[in-house]
Amino acid sequence: MLPVARLAAVLSLTSSLAVLACSHSSDEADKAPEAKTEQPAPEPATPEPNPEPEDAAEPKPAPAAAKVEQLSFVASELGDKDGELEHCLDCKRKAARYSYCRFAKDALAAAIGEDNMAKPVTVEVEMVERSSETVTPDDPNAPQPEGGFTHTYFSCTVTKLVGAE
Repeated sequence: MLPVARLAAVLSLTSSLAVLACSHSSDEADKAPEAKTEQPAPEPATPEPNPEPEDAAEPKPAPAAAKVEQLSFVASELGDKDGELEHCLDCKRKAARYSYCRFAKDALAAAIGEDNMAKPVTVEVEMVERSSETVTPDDPNAPQPEGGFTHTYFSCTVTKLVGAE
């Protein structure tokens, strides 16, 4: 059989079965046309637990665990943001998320030494997450990830000067 003829035969058989199924009815349905099919009863609604009052003391989250990392930078080239020195950990690559370390100026100068502020240094820092925000460019046509960029800010403290050039 040709594929078209086979398809026509299958469609003809299918429509014949559908007509037979629709024309067959029970005697009860013929006697009582207004008979309805029984539907399951809806489940009873479960009561919601009483919410606690808004002024109830909520447990405060535990302080963020500090992580220790080694960073290399030139302190005099760090950005000055809100009276702190800022180092972007991963700004040399395109990404949807960027992490920023913020150092207190005086504490950084004391930890690495005034003489090393203009030299490349490698330091071990303790990083505690401070905040996170989503940023979208002012230009809507600028390339950006869906939902904007995520900037995470860390408060950083130098724990050890590993090396200076």
